[in-house]
Amino acid sequence: MPIDLTMATVATMVSQVHPSVEVQSVAPLAGGNINAVFEITCTKLPTKLVLKFYNDTNHWKMEKEVFVYGLLANRPGVTVPTVLVTDASKTLWPQNYIIMTKLDGVMLREAADAMSAEQLCSVYREMGLMLKQV
Repeated sequence: MPIDLTMATVATMVSQVHPSVEVQSVAPLAGGNINAVFEITCTKLPTKLVLKFYNDTNHWKMEKEVFVYGLLANRPGVTVPTVLVTDASKTLWPQNYIIMTKLDGVMLREAADAMSAEQLCSVYREMGLMLKQV
């Protein structure tokens, strides 16, 4: 489902946590299999932001995502985005949404093409071990 998102709406969302910044651009990001995901560039911020929407069927995934980031945040060598806003009120947008910092790097699905099956299995095994230890 396409999202008809305006710069003014995004600016209002971002102003909840960064009232003095100006939204410069909003661009769709690839990879949101279930939810629409956007990259936000703002003035006065050293990093880009990610805006992710959660439809009514998958609204619970927002809470799960925030929970998992919290579990992994204090693990040595693990970098997670900083969650800036979670909004389930549907006052600014008719879906739940989250705004977080954007991490540098590539998505695993992009890197997987260049990895051997053994390397890819190792990555998934390591991710599973990290979650079991939490």
